[in-house]
Amino acid sequence: MVYGVLGYCNGLALDYSPRSMSSPDKSKTTEGTEDTEDCVSVVHAVLCVLCALCGSCFSTIARMTLLSNDSANTTESTMPKGASSPHQSKVALIEKLVANHAGIELKGDTMPYTAVNGNMFSVMGRDGRFILRLSDADREAFVAKYKTKPVVMYGALMREYVEIPDALLSKTAELKKYFAASYAYVASLKAKPTTKKKQSAAKKPKG
Repeated sequence: MVYGVLGYCNGLALDYSPRSMSSPDKSKTTEGTEDTEDCVSVVHAVLCVLCALCGSCFSTIARMTLLSNDSANTTESTMPKGASSPHQSKVALIEKLVANHAGIELKGDTMPYTAVNGNMFSVMGRDGRFILRLSDADREAFVAKYKTKPVVMYGALMREYVEIPDALLSKTAELKKYFAASYAYVASLKAKPTTKKKQSAAKKPKG
């Protein structure tokens, strides 16, 4: 739209320039010619001002758009994991727990989780419940000690998971041994291909 206005104004300026207004009839008086040229000069000046204003507006809009995009990209790249979760106090406790175990990364924005070899072993649901995946022996011992109930999430029974009580979640020193046991157990399971590996295998030509 802005380019259209600029082109239109420029076209008018050229059409009504003093050169294009010269008449083939040389019998016209010099006074009339001067009046016409003065009028055209004023029109030409006004149109130039309009063109400059349109160009300035377009430049300002372009700069604002670039700044907005840069800001959005910076925000996205620096957004911490779990930033979209409404349970920020629990996210902070989970981050503290994960920080005690080198090589483990907390992933997910709305539902923070950890995984190894493509297999998830801990996750916090949208309702704020933090669950941990344990072996049969560790799970039975955990349930017996903390009296937790079977984990049902979104209508599905999570057989290998236990729910971490809020009181235990705040005790990193006590919980970290279960987190380490969960990692060790899941790391021993068969690796599950990640999305990137699946895509690479699909693109690999058959020999």
